[in-house]
Amino acid sequence: MASVEEEAEALFISYDFAADEEFVEYRSRFDSTGASSEDVETKLRRRYFRQRIDANLPRETPASNASSRTSRRHEPSDASFSNSHASSSRPATSASSSGTSVFEKIVEKAQLRMVLNLGTFLLGIVAIALPDIGKRVSRALFVAMLSFIMSLLRVVGGPRLNKEYLSKVLACDDFHYLMYCTIFFESRNVQVCLIPIVIFSAVNSVRELHRWLSANSPSMLQRFELGNRLQTVLRSSPALVMTVAKYEIFLAFYLMVTGFSRGMRGLFMLFGYSNFLQVRYQASAYSRAAWGQLDGTIQGLLAKYLPAATPYYERIRSSVKRFSNARMASPEN
Repeated sequence: MASVEEEAEALFISYDFAADEEFVEYRSRFDSTGASSEDVETKLRRRYFRQRIDANLPRETPASNASSRTSRRHEPSDASFSNSHASSSRPATSASSSGTSVFEKIVEKAQLRMVLNLGTFLLGIVAIALPDIGKRVSRALFVAMLSFIMSLLRVVGGPRLNKEYLSKVLACDDFHYLMYCTIFFESRNVQVCLIPIVIFSAVNSVRELHRWLSANSPSMLQRFELGNRLQTVLRSSPALVMTVAKYEIFLAFYLMVTGFSRGMRGLFMLFGYSNFLQVRYQASAYSRAAWGQLDGTIQGLLAKYLPAATPYYERIRSSVKRFSNARMASPEN
């Protein structure tokens, strides 16, 4: 029976990094002249995959882990010191590990994650398809918030009060879309905001289903080529993320048109969403690529049909340039 780490390792090996535009942009930020190019490439790919695709991927390759264990077996003095030290502080350690195990049992529950994502998908579809009578949108957003919180805790771990932990939280996509859900929560007639949530919940449901079947019923993946079909959906996630990035720009224009008719609530919604777009522009290469495509299209249309409006557009364009690209200083995880 394959573990979640083995399943993540298999998906990592088969993942097409060359077709992932965000990884290509992410890779271009680093210079590999200071170390072996192959080593740096592997490290960057594993780090990117753990952050964006599957947090269950081990930090090191199985071969590296095996060599580490072998080297540790040849250090008896250190091992004996560790054993004596652990025996002298066993009560505190066991209490800490029991608390950690309870936390991990909750956030690592594949069935719960799958139920939350599937619930978000179904509630989102119902809220989009039917008139917003009652609080259908808010229910879907609430379940999505639970799903994003659970996924966020899996990636960054339990809450800690330090700058490193805060920086990890702020850089995580799950936190960004938790922010997205709070912007539209308790708002009426905003079914359009659910489309990105529905897409992400569908992909996450497929990912959790594939992970659960790999760990508990591998034979099911062989029937009707179910495993290949699920992996096809997972490989299409970069294209889906790009589609969502373009849709988020459309949603900004929609809120600008309809926001003023919603009164103060609409203005607060528009302000919050503008901050969300800034965060996404800084964190996501897909978002920057989507804005770049829009910019090229608008400039082409103005040059062809309305040249007199070009100076006014340049003013708007210069204000958008305050969005700065996020840059990482080191590939170390």
